[in-house]
This record gives sequence, C-alpha cells and structure tokens, in this order.
Amino acid sequence: MLSIFRDNPLDQGANVEKFKKLENKTYKDILLYEINSNTASYSNNKVIMTKANKKYASGVRLTTIAIIFSIVILLVNKFIAYEKIPIKGKVISQYEMNVSFKNNDV
Repeated sequence: MLSIFRDNPLDQGANVEKFKKLENKTYKDILLYEINSNTASYSNNKVIMTKANKKYASGVRLTTIAIIFSIVILLVNKFIAYEKIPIKGKVISQYEMNVSFKNNDV
C-alpha cells in the first residue's frame, strides 16, 4: 500500500525535444501532432493509473481485514474467561535457606 505514495512517472503529452521540428509545420500539423501525443500519453497513463488503483484497493482491503481481525481478537480475549492458576510458593527464612544450602553442599 505504501507504494501508492511513491512517484509514478506519468507520460507527458508533447515532447519538448520535438518543438524544434514543429516550428516549420502548419498549424493543422501541430494540432494533429498534439492530439496524437495526448492520445498516446493518455493510453500509457491509463495503464500506470490502473495498476496504482489496484494496489491501493488491495491495500485498503487488507488494512480493513487486519482491523476487523484485531477487533475480533480483542473481543475474544475480553469475553472468554480463562482460569488463572495461582502460583504456590513457600516462604522460608534466611536460616532455613542456609541450612538447606549446607546440606546440599555436603
């Protein structure tokens, strides 16, 4: 989805390098050239934009699914009670600890 925010070079209508060649042409030829170049650039841009739109739509779809999945997990965790087993421990004094330590060393 983040690839949508990257620049996609779109095709421009008239190529600036062709202006020198168009100086000596008639007005009708220049208009025909511009129409043809705009038509070609529109076709090229349509492919780029369709691809970007598909990526964006799939990104939005996957983000929506992830949000719904997260909500379901939170609700399941909230409403399903699981039994917490208390940890049993024995408190011993320093003396008992020293005695047990010495007995294990011998």
